[in-house]
Amino acid sequence: MASQTMWPNVHAWTLHLRKLIPRIKDFIEYCGSDYTPSEVLRMELAILDKLHWDLCIGTPLDFLNIVTHKAHDTWSSENVS
Repeated sequence: MASQTMWPNVHAWTLHLRKLIPRIKDFIEYCGSDYTPSEVLRMELAILDKLHWDLCIGTPLDFLNIVTHKAHDTWSSENVS
């Protein structure tokens, strides 16, 4: 019974995504580019390959972890003597 109520939400979400994500041809036209759809897809795959398909978005907490580790490393190297 619960799955029956979930499916209309999935359908609505799919329709919502179709409005948010443009088709490649529309995207190229909007950007005023001379690229073909296959060139855009090839570039997209090249970028994803370089990122090793890791599309994780950094958060403020990630930034704070990096800064904290750098500060700790700097503090430790100054107080080693």
